Amino acid sequence: MRNKQQYINTVLKITKEVKNEFGKFSWAEVAYRVKKLYPHKSITYEGVRSVYRRHGKTFENPDVIRAKTNDTLAGRTSLKDRLLPRLRTKASINQLANYLDVPADYILLTLTKLQLEGYSQIKIWSEGGEVFAQIFKRARDTNNEYDISDKWKNASTITLGIISDTHIGSEYCNEEALNHFYDLMVERGIKTVLHCGDLFEGFKRERPEVFLNNKAIGFQAQLNYGERVFPKRDGVETLVISGNHDEWYMVEGLADIVKTFTRIRPDVKFLGNSFARIWLTPKLDLTLFHPNDGTSSNIFGKLQQFLAHGEDKRSKINILGHYHKFAYLKHDGMHAFYPASFQRQSNWMSRNNLHSEVGALILTLKVDTNTGDLLSLNFEFIDYNN
Repeated sequence: MRNKQQYINTVLKITKEVKNEFGKFSWAEVAYRVKKLYPHKSITYEGVRSVYRRHGKTFENPDVIRAKTNDTLAGRTSLKDRLLPRLRTKASINQLANYLDVPADYILLTLTKLQLEGYSQIKIWSEGGEVFAQIFKRARDTNNEYDISDKWKNASTITLGIISDTHIGSEYCNEEALNHFYDLMVERGIKTVLHCGDLFEGFKRERPEVFLNNKAIGFQAQLNYGERVFPKRDGVETLVISGNHDEWYMVEGLADIVKTFTRIRPDVKFLGNSFARIWLTPKLDLTLFHPNDGTSSNIFGKLQQFLAHGEDKRSKINILGHYHKFAYLKHDGMHAFYPASFQRQSNWMSRNNLHSEVGALILTLKVDTNTGDLLSLNFEFIDYNN
């Protein structure tokens, strides 16, 4: 019995190692490695797979099971989402890897990506032969912060247009709806539109089939196309951050398409990559944030997570792009929105069971004329789905 249990533990251990190395189950590799340890035993692909299916669950670390359960209940699906809340206290990379059941290299890679996305408060250091990581809170970061309170001028009302995910160049971009929204800005006298990222469709070499029917393909073509078709209205300024589709050009060739676009379109102003905080009055701030993760089955899940764990990125009003949904949530004195998108549901979205809502927001803020404190917030969703 002892030898049998030892064999089972060996199969489970090797299966886990192979899955971590290959990112998937490779039963041929598992059988090959087990055979090296048990040369006189008949080892088959089906045999080792059967052992794993029968005994794999009992081999899992209880802490790992608990972590997965808690993350599932909280709507945390990506490694980034699972990692962030565990960085509030000092933790070693090996501890995080064991707890989240992934290789230590994956933890380090994800931490690096987070730092590049603007989580500069994440620190990584060596101590006593081990590598540690932690989020250190600090005074408000002035990077990607913009003060436009001069537009306020002690008025009692601030009205803003809010858009996101226009995906200029995509065959699914609803250009007619986008132009209608800017006409509405002129009609209502709204001077400022905030854009929450993915201005352009972008391009990814490993997924060329997704882009083949686009109206403009590649950096220069999309840039030229955007100059022609992105709405331009006298007296209306668009303030924009980049999104993950825009930043694919950074990955492919260190080219910033949004920043380049704003140099040829003076009516569009670049605020930063993926994140910006805008001060509407000295007492009222608004965050634009474009995450780079998967959606949640709970439509409010990502808004809840951001308001609970957004740390230094959170403001009084928070706009999250990327998810192509419309939703509003108020929690702990903060307001959070998904502003929908201007991209109709694509074939890729349909295949992945993802829905895209077409629409935009108009925010009307009542503020104290003396202090600039927010007194009330009203919003109107302009629905282009019908």
